[in-house]
Amino acid sequence: RGIDRPVSIVPVYIGYEHVMEINTYLKELAGKDKKGESVFGIFKAIKNLKNYGRGYLNFGDPISINQYLNDNQPDWRDAVHPTDVQKPQWLGPQVAALADQVMVKINNAAALNAVNLLAMILLVNDKHALSKPKLLA
Repeated sequence: RGIDRPVSIVPVYIGYEHVMEINTYLKELAGKDKKGESVFGIFKAIKNLKNYGRGYLNFGDPISINQYLNDNQPDWRDAVHPTDVQKPQWLGPQVAALADQVMVKINNAAALNAVNLLAMILLVNDKHALSKPKLLA
């Protein structure tokens, strides 16, 4: 509010060849409660990054907030006043739609490697499993 400079969101994909959260997923599938994330957990994860194979850092196309609002809420400049405390009703749905667009662009920037390619192959199989000979065929 009240700032007239362009702002853009840059979608960023950060990934590794191996799934970092595999042990957490297995515990949750076994019925254990999900643990909350913490700052300590982030540092622990950074220390263990070498165990997850090659890392990827990819950037998607930036999304200009002004352009997004011009395209999706053409009257936004008239509806937002720097001194108003009340948020416009359209703001929540537009933020949610923008978040969806950011997530799509992050997925579009994702790196394809052997591990996630294999996971995709297994997911499209009816039983979510393949024998080794079929997989290698």
